[in-house]
Amino acid sequence: MNDKEKTAEILRRLRLAPAHQKDISFPEFRWCAGVAGSRRADAFFIQAKPPYFSVTYEVKVDRWDFRRDIAESGKHSKARQFSNFFYYAAPKGVINPDEVPEWAGLVEFDLGILADEYTIGMQVIKQSPMHDREEPSWGLIAGIAKRAQNPAFRFEARGLHLISNDQIMSLTSLISHQVHINKMFEAGSSSMMKALAILGRIFQGKDKL
Repeated sequence: MNDKEKTAEILRRLRLAPAHQKDISFPEFRWCAGVAGSRRADAFFIQAKPPYFSVTYEVKVDRWDFRRDIAESGKHSKARQFSNFFYYAAPKGVINPDEVPEWAGLVEFDLGILADEYTIGMQVIKQSPMHDREEPSWGLIAGIAKRAQNPAFRFEARGLHLISNDQIMSLTSLISHQVHINKMFEAGSSSMMKALAILGRIFQGKDKL
C-alpha cells in the first residue's frame, strides 16, 4: 500500500471498530465551515447515546509526518476543545508511544491482516486521557451541518444504521428549542435542519434516540 491507501484503510477500520460502529462518523471533518485555513480532523466520532462522548483521530502513516505534527503548536486545539478523547492512529510500529503527547492516545493497526467487522487488527497502545469538552460553537455546528449535507455521508450513515428516517424526522422538531435554527438558516434547508437537530440533541443530551 502507498501512504494514501494506508490512510484510507485505517479510516475504514476505525469505522469498523466495535467502539464506533453505532457512533455518528465524520471523516475529513473541518472544525468550522467556510473558513479558509480551518483545521481538519481525519476522523471525528460522536456517540449517539449517553454519555455522548466525542473522539478525534489523527491518522499518521509516516513517522516524520508525526514528528512534524507534534512540533506544530496549537494544531489540534479545536479537536481538543470539542473532543472528550484524542488519538493518533498509525500502522503498527510507526509511532513510538513515548513520543505521544500527554493529552493524546495512540492506536495501532496491523495492516498485514485482512480486516472485517470482527477482526480489524486494532490495538490501543496508549489510552487517551478524558478531556472536558466545551459547548459547541456555531462554527462547529456549521461544520457538522456542511459535512452532513454531503450525500455520501447520509448514505453511509444510514447504511451503518446510525441515523434512521424516523430519528431524523423526530429530531428536526427539536431545532428551534435546542439550536435556534430559525435565527441562523432558512427553514427550507432540510439537510441543514437534520444535521443541526442531530447535533443539538447529542451535545445537550435532552432526548434519546
